[in-house]
Amino acid sequence: MPQPLIGGTDVENVTITGRGILITGDYAAWARAYGAPPLPDASGNANGPLWQKLLEKLEAHAPVSEAEYHAAGKELRPSFICLTRAKNVLVENVRIEGGPMFIVHLLYSENATVRNLIVHSYPGPHTNGIVADSSRFVRIFNDYIDTGDDGIVIKAGKDADGLRVNRPSEDVAIANCTVHPAHGAVVIGSETSGSIRNVVASNSTAVDTEVGIRIKNRRGRGGVMEDVRFDNWTMEDVGKGIEVSSYYVMGGESATRPEAVSQRTPVFRNIAISNVTIRAAKKAVADIEGLPEMPIQSLWLQGIVGSGATGLLATWTDDLELHHAEVTAQRGAAFAIADAANLEMDDITSAHPLTGEPVIRLARSPGAILRNSHALPGTGVFLSTEPGDLRTIHLEGKRSASRRPRRALMPRAGGLPGSACGTKSASTAQWLLQVLSGALHSVSSGQSMHRGLRAMQICRPWWIISCENAIQWSRGMIRIRSSSTLFGSSARVSPSRCESRSTCVSTTTPSVLPNATPSTTLPVLRATPGSVSSSAMVSGTLPPKSLISFFAAPEIDFALL
Repeated sequence: MPQPLIGGTDVENVTITGRGILITGDYAAWARAYGAPPLPDASGNANGPLWQKLLEKLEAHAPVSEAEYHAAGKELRPSFICLTRAKNVLVENVRIEGGPMFIVHLLYSENATVRNLIVHSYPGPHTNGIVADSSRFVRIFNDYIDTGDDGIVIKAGKDADGLRVNRPSEDVAIANCTVHPAHGAVVIGSETSGSIRNVVASNSTAVDTEVGIRIKNRRGRGGVMEDVRFDNWTMEDVGKGIEVSSYYVMGGESATRPEAVSQRTPVFRNIAISNVTIRAAKKAVADIEGLPEMPIQSLWLQGIVGSGATGLLATWTDDLELHHAEVTAQRGAAFAIADAANLEMDDITSAHPLTGEPVIRLARSPGAILRNSHALPGTGVFLSTEPGDLRTIHLEGKRSASRRPRRALMPRAGGLPGSACGTKSASTAQWLLQVLSGALHSVSSGQSMHRGLRAMQICRPWWIISCENAIQWSRGMIRIRSSSTLFGSSARVSPSRCESRSTCVSTTTPSVLPNATPSTTLPVLRATPGSVSSSAMVSGTLPPKSLISFFAAPEIDFALL
């Protein structure tokens, strides 16, 4: 590799410090100085033809001579500051202007601190601000970076040569940084062949970056990215807030094709991203893409509040968890998740739901769990799945009205054995738990030992529990209990009225529903204003294909026992 403007190899106890400014030409000036052939081509590939040929030979495991290395090396640009196989490094309090390639590059180094830097290397690709490359025990904090490529990036070797060297980056801490603008604010990859682990990045901001938090790789590069945590971030006017992708393509590269799992297959696992605010993402609040042959494993997102052109998109994941997330999308579902195994969602909502779009759309994600979630006013469809998937989705939990008023959870489908819910709308999935007034407000559900549907909380008029084939269960008990005075009088079931009419509650409580033959269009039980007191309980055995509907106000508990 070419000699850096400032740097050293096999050095220890190195400090680069001061209050001055280090200046060189920007990327375009260096390109003019180098001349052809190393100028980037139209694809953005920074490799000259000799270097590109060398990389292809390495990938094919063909022999490469020393002469070929030396000839190709002339096409490479130097880093501004590069320390190789260095120990005990401190870079601080420096302002850096311009740069031919990476600005601060730590390669095969150990115990390094980079703090209080101001970096201006925009515009120009490949001028990454701070790079930890196959290094460990690195601390990066209190830096401002304005660059034409990634702001802060962790690397660990690339493709066949990186797999041969097999040297990881690990134990990296990043904090209190601002990146504006850049490709990615803090990035892991895509050069990950030696693996990257034990990385934390917190208390940082991204403004006008293409991506805020970015973890990227591609087939053929291999490596494991694991035990990574991002926390306390704000982002504004980014392209994407969060991206975790196995499909990265840089300039000069082409898309990969499916292949058998091997050392070349990238692995993502044990990644946690929490407490992130994303305002007005131009493309997506979050974009998560695993491989069919290697899904992204154990990705945990919590406290995500974001808005963007599209919401949170995820494909091919295993053990994806979403907790306390509020996403608003300008188009499409706020949460669109497909091919997810062991999916768990908790406290999910959209502040501004779109007409004609579900808040959550699940596809090919059997066994998903949704709990403690809520639909705000204006929500039409909260949850949509593909035909046949509803019965495998588990909905549970209960939302307290004091936490945030007017929240909603969908009831647990597992509590409706044998049911087939659906609508014939071509614009939605083949099922819908429907709010008659379109004003579903707060429904929560939990699991009982026998039925899977234990409690729901209703906070808007006329919630109906209904399916295309009605609700089907062999027997069960129903109880309505109000925690405040919502209806005027006590309740009593009238057997004759229950058998053929839609009103079944009249005067006293408690009462027992008869084993009536249900109507296919009228509910066995309907509670209306004035029919149920604050302490009312109605219980009984429900026959198959029963419909239940009731007018509800805040803090009604409904239980199937």
